[in-house]
Amino acid sequence: GAPAGKSEGGVGPEAEEKLAKAIAGIPWDLTGIAGIKEAVKELLKVLKDTKPALDFPETPREAKTKIASILQMNRDKSPSEIIPVFIKEFGFAEEKKQKAEKKESAIA
Repeated sequence: GAPAGKSEGGVGPEAEEKLAKAIAGIPWDLTGIAGIKEAVKELLKVLKDTKPALDFPETPREAKTKIASILQMNRDKSPSEIIPVFIKEFGFAEEKKQKAEKKESAIA
């Protein structure tokens, strides 16, 4: 289980910080399509393995498309500034799972 004092799933400001730290070193050049593609590839690779996990679309292609469009709309943002945008857009897999389970148990 979660260590005392931590909410299960650990989603909060520290989650944002953790994700921002995880992507801090990736290539970040959003001026052109090549740079955006590179950033998307790296973002997906890093964020897939970082907990708490963001709830990306099932198919990698769909996830890439969605991330690319977010980056294009936020070219002026730094990696740490893009994380809150991702969190708002995708949410956390853990939270969604818990919500779904709560719904199930409410119905049962």
